[in-house]
Amino acid sequence: SLADAPNGRLLRLPADAISLDGATEVVPEGSGSIGRWVVTDSLVHVALHEGGPSELRAYRHDGTLVATAPTPPVTSIRSLVSLEGDEVLFSVGSYTRPEAFRRWTGRAGEPLREAALRISSPADFSGIEVVREWAASRDGTRVPISVLRPRGARLDGSNQIGRAHV
Repeated sequence: SLADAPNGRLLRLPADAISLDGATEVVPEGSGSIGRWVVTDSLVHVALHEGGPSELRAYRHDGTLVATAPTPPVTSIRSLVSLEGDEVLFSVGSYTRPEAFRRWTGRAGEPLREAALRISSPADFSGIEVVREWAASRDGTRVPISVLRPRGARLDGSNQIGRAHV
């Protein structure tokens, strides 16, 4: 629901409900917006977007956070589909890795499993890291900036930078 929650929150309703009056909150509104979500046997998997980057979280049906999927930093989660049991299939891509599908059951500490679906690229970005930085505008608004830099680059001002024309 977006009622009184601009970033969204997940509510549970009886199947015969015709209004939000009897709703109970399962996932409260957070700093990130709810992009996608699916319900599995005992979990609710929620893709949250923080300005651009995404993360996938698993909650019990009562709203208790169980785990956050171990995705690379500054990634985008697109598709999200429930499979059997508590397993989900979702696509994840980043500035340095082409989009690929992963499987996850929402257990804490569980690694993602690769699915056969993926996009390939002739470009090799294995020597590049992506970090999320913040700048302040004149009015104090925090502005996110995604920085791609050589892995292990010295942060002392001695590195050359390139400029992209958009």
